[in-house]
Amino acid sequence: MINIQKNPNEPSLLRRHRTSNPRATYDNGPADMKSEIQQAVVKEQFGLCCYCMQRISPGTVRVEHKLSQHNHPDLSLCYDNMAGACSCSKGLRKEDQYCDIYKEDKDFSFELSCIQDKIRYEPKGKIKSPDPQLDDQLNNVLNLNVKYLIEQRRAVYDGFAKFLSHRKTRGEIQSKINQLSSPRKGLKATFCGVTIFFLQKRLARI
Repeated sequence: MINIQKNPNEPSLLRRHRTSNPRATYDNGPADMKSEIQQAVVKEQFGLCCYCMQRISPGTVRVEHKLSQHNHPDLSLCYDNMAGACSCSKGLRKEDQYCDIYKEDKDFSFELSCIQDKIRYEPKGKIKSPDPQLDDQLNNVLNLNVKYLIEQRRAVYDGFAKFLSHRKTRGEIQSKINQLSSPRKGLKATFCGVTIFFLQKRLARI
């Protein structure tokens, strides 16, 4: 997972829908409002799912309510409660689903703007957290240790190991971290949080 900084200016059609209709909800919002939100969250997240870091686009993204609409109807139209999640596990068996498709009406209660420092990865691909509550939600709310995602993260670790197979200087490692954190073309590499985590660990040991 990577930090996500929300635009302080919410999409204009979202604001119009909320202020013009006393019974407004996300579900009864117009299609152009939802499309505007989809484009906004994809841009904010540099084209990555807020949870698993796979690729999203305006045509595939699911607008996720971190605190669910079912449990928190008052936050249905709160832009700070919205994020972009992938649709990659749609149609799979329940045990193989992940992110908001698995989450359904459960709540993810952690702030995504400062999530990165709370996350750890293992070389074999498991995601975890030293915070027991967050660790529980990674597994039981988001199902982020499903076999497919573990395999993908392990492949990313293998790429990291290959990058470091030749000795790198602190400058070279920091340059790679900067490149992954602030891409020039507006899209971050899928699973980039995994690589950044291990690069930062290596940098701390030099």
